[in-house]
Amino acid sequence: MKPISLTVAGLHSFREKQVIDFSSLCEGGVFGIFGPTGSGKSSILDAMTLALYGKVERASNNTLGILNHAEEQLHVSLTFELQNANGAKRYMIERSFKRADELRVKSSVSRLIEVNEESVVLADKIGEVNQQIQELLGLTIDDFTRAVVLPQGKFAEFLSLKGVDRRQMLQRLFNLEQYGDKLNKKLKNKLSTAKSELNEVVAEQTGLGDASTEAIKQAETELSEVEILLNKRQTELKKVEEQFEQSKKIWDWQQQKLTLATKLNEVEREKDHIQQLESKVKLADTADKVFPYLEEFEASNIAVMEWTNRHKEVHSQLEINKLKLEKSLENYNQARLEKTKQLPILLTKKQKLIEAKVIQEKAVVLENELRVLHGKLNALKKQTNEKQQLITNLSDVITRGLEKQKMLKEEQSKLTVSASERDVIRKAYEQKQLILHNNETLRGLLEEKNKKQKQLAEAEKMFATKNELLSKQKKLMESLFSKTDATYHAICEIEVDSEKVILRAENEQAKQKQQLEEMRTKNLAIQLASQLKEGAACPVCGSTEHPNPLVMHDDQVNVLQKEIEHLTDGIRQAQEVKQQITTLKLQLEQISHGLVQEYPGHLEVQIKENPPVKEIDVFPSIYSKLDHLQIEIKSFNQDYLQLKETGRKAIQEVRALTQSIAQIESTKENLQMNHMEIQEKVTSLSKRVENQKAEWNQIFTNMQFDSIETKMAEISTKDKNVQELTAQLDHIAKILEQREQESGKHQEDFNQFERNVIELTSALQNKDEALHEHREKLSQEIGENDINQLLSETEQLLKNVEEKEASTYEIWLHTQQICQQLENETHAAAQSLTESKSRLEKSTAKWNEVKSETNFLSIEDVKSAILSKNDQEIMKRTIEEYSDKVKQLFAELTNLNELLNGKEISFEKWQDIQKIREEIKEMVNEAVEAKGAALKALQVLQEKHVRFNELEGRRTELDALVEQYHQLQAVFKGNSFVEYIAEEQLVQVSRDATERLGILTRQRYAIEVDSQGGFIMRDDANGGVRRPVTSLSGGETFLTSLALALSLSAQIQLRGEYPLQFFFLDEGFGTLDADLLDTVVSALEKLHSKQLAVGVISHVQELRARLPKRLIVIPAEPSGRGTQVKIETL
Repeated sequence: MKPISLTVAGLHSFREKQVIDFSSLCEGGVFGIFGPTGSGKSSILDAMTLALYGKVERASNNTLGILNHAEEQLHVSLTFELQNANGAKRYMIERSFKRADELRVKSSVSRLIEVNEESVVLADKIGEVNQQIQELLGLTIDDFTRAVVLPQGKFAEFLSLKGVDRRQMLQRLFNLEQYGDKLNKKLKNKLSTAKSELNEVVAEQTGLGDASTEAIKQAETELSEVEILLNKRQTELKKVEEQFEQSKKIWDWQQQKLTLATKLNEVEREKDHIQQLESKVKLADTADKVFPYLEEFEASNIAVMEWTNRHKEVHSQLEINKLKLEKSLENYNQARLEKTKQLPILLTKKQKLIEAKVIQEKAVVLENELRVLHGKLNALKKQTNEKQQLITNLSDVITRGLEKQKMLKEEQSKLTVSASERDVIRKAYEQKQLILHNNETLRGLLEEKNKKQKQLAEAEKMFATKNELLSKQKKLMESLFSKTDATYHAICEIEVDSEKVILRAENEQAKQKQQLEEMRTKNLAIQLASQLKEGAACPVCGSTEHPNPLVMHDDQVNVLQKEIEHLTDGIRQAQEVKQQITTLKLQLEQISHGLVQEYPGHLEVQIKENPPVKEIDVFPSIYSKLDHLQIEIKSFNQDYLQLKETGRKAIQEVRALTQSIAQIESTKENLQMNHMEIQEKVTSLSKRVENQKAEWNQIFTNMQFDSIETKMAEISTKDKNVQELTAQLDHIAKILEQREQESGKHQEDFNQFERNVIELTSALQNKDEALHEHREKLSQEIGENDINQLLSETEQLLKNVEEKEASTYEIWLHTQQICQQLENETHAAAQSLTESKSRLEKSTAKWNEVKSETNFLSIEDVKSAILSKNDQEIMKRTIEEYSDKVKQLFAELTNLNELLNGKEISFEKWQDIQKIREEIKEMVNEAVEAKGAALKALQVLQEKHVRFNELEGRRTELDALVEQYHQLQAVFKGNSFVEYIAEEQLVQVSRDATERLGILTRQRYAIEVDSQGGFIMRDDANGGVRRPVTSLSGGETFLTSLALALSLSAQIQLRGEYPLQFFFLDEGFGTLDADLLDTVVSALEKLHSKQLAVGVISHVQELRARLPKRLIVIPAEPSGRGTQVKIETL
């Protein structure tokens, strides 16, 4: 990961938008971020963690108080690259916050963008953005601030991490989750899946029931019997269908014949109406022939009347307009004479007035110019006086400013704090903040410990409750199992009864068949006896006398046949009852196996074999017993449904409780482990806090622990006052410089104004003389009159003379045109009237001639007989359709008589044939359903047989797989495997860190990993003595942590594929002496690499002088400007 650029606005002391170009800073390998205390250096790291994770590590509640007090919005944006063997990908993450109240903020924008040719928004919600960053980097904010960006107070934290925290952090840093938590979780999921599948296989095997070879053979036999019955019924149906089809044709023909007779009666009733239509059509044809002559006669009459009226009207208008024409000519001649007299006089007067107006306009311009010049002269004199006053005032301001400048410099000197005093108080404050931070962490750990204890107690209580509920459910399952078993045995007894009924019915049927056979033999003898004749020899005994011949009894044979059929039906019903019993037994066995599967070792399925069935003498009627068995079967079906539903609910409850108990046990283990880890942290942190307090009191003997903030506040107040004084001095210096420049400028303006006054005075005199000359000329021409009014009156008179002549001329021409038009129209009307009279004579003669050849007596008779073309077509079509319909009906009736050929069928006989057909079809359908059921039962048994064998093979495989997973769980229990890998990785890191630390400490110290996976120091300068990291001084801790952090950063692979290409450090250089600082800087300078850039944040001037690339942080000003940044390069 490599940062490209960072944008920040509104965070802490930053106000205006500031952009930091990390791509330029990271080019040299090592760069520095420098600025005074409180300038905003650490806020740069805060902006980076805020952009990536939405949090500021050192802020309360991660975001409390991070917004600048003078701003309403905060914006951060970080662009970074992730590079692996496949290339580099660039991402930009943006976050914006708005003020919620005085301290709190709320997120307004959160967006992650993949930057390429077409940028793609990967996420735009807070949760989605955080998840995407976690997936991209593989680091939490704690990992990021312990190993990548180390803010104040976090630098040495990784050095002292222990237990679960160190293991989990190493998992993320070195992408070991796949060997630790993820591997255990994957193994647990695999085991759970295998167990679940195994349970499903066993349950499915139980649910398959009896799928033996004998059951398949029995099903095949039943299918064969049903097929024979089906074939018989289908043959019977075929014969009945043939008879039905023949009868159906005769019946349909009879119905069609009745329908045709009805239609013929209806057609006969329409005959009179059709004859009326034929008469109307004939009359309309005649009217159509004479109607054109009638139209011509009426049209010529109308034309004669219209043209007579038109001729009278036009002639009257012509006489009136001739009088108007004479009057308009007289008016035009008078207007033309008046124009000839007035026009020359008015034109001469107009030209003189135009010349006078030009002179008057020149005079007005001169007056305006004089007025403007007088205004300019007065303004110029006023400006001259004002400039003189300004020069005097500025001289006084400069004098007072110099005096105030001297006073502020003296006050600034008094408030300045020495560097040594400032450094001692800052160190005391920083170490106290570290102690307070650890105290706060300790308080949080204690609260977390109490919380875990409460959660553990609640888990114990919940565990006991769930176990108690599970015990109750298991007792319920035992009771349910007993009820199922009792019901099963009761059904077995019913099954024995059904078999007895079948055996009894079959024996009875055999006896009846034997009696029927004997009766048929006897009937043969009776037939022979019926053929004996008196005196003829008997064909059996040869006797010629026949005193007592046998007589046939047909009614006894019929009774026996009906009894046998009745018994056959009873056997079938009893077999159906037995089949229902078998199904019920299988269903109850499934319930029992399901209960045993969920509660193994406590329930045992016992399958009772029915004893051999023997017929007994004491037995009620077969049919009454069958009715009794069917009633009991219905009762047992209800019992089964109730047992099935109760069992299903009980099994679901047991499974849910078992799963819940397992989850609670897992939760208990995690809580106990977390409680132990927290207790270790509490003990370690308590000891560290005590040591830090003792060390603070020993170093800063002249200070009170509780009053150090007051001293920091005093320094801050003084620094603030000094900054304000400096700002005031700069402001005064700028003002004095501006006032001196203004004074010189005003003096130049004053001199120019005096020269301009002289020039304006001369111009005024010249303009005044020209104006006097123009006024004398105007007085001679027009006197005191208004020249514009005179000119307007003259122009109006000219316009009136010309308009009067033009308007009278136009009126004369218009009247002349109207008279000419009316004369033409009078001539045309007279000619049209003559033509119309001639046309009328011709049309009258022709109409009288045509009318005499028809039966029409008047014009009204012709008009009433006329029909529209559409009506005539409709009537003709109706007549034709009537004729066609009559012909068709007679043809169809003849055809039906030929088809029937004298055959008839009564309604009662037709009903009987349909009834017999439906009964046979129903019997066929029943046989088809029976065959389908038998075939389905056979197929189900065959599928179950195949499936059972498949499941048995799978069950064997799953048993072996579950055992293997159990063995792997035992091996990976307690994260021992990932701890082993992490420890090996840590050893590699410690070896690299030892080389770096040797350079920094002149081979005095080395870092090793102890048996617990923690860090321990080896003091080679004292014979290789090993000592804990807590015994190191501040400077030694800094050097050790620096070496470790650099080695760790060099080996980190984000998500196992992206190398870490930068590292930030924000503390520690102030704890080093001059020689050690020189060694550290030299070591950092040797880190120049394209793969890793190191950024250090400090206010140490010696460090600033050594680094070629540096980012200068300019503190905010009291005037309101926020922190600013700029890049410097040596």
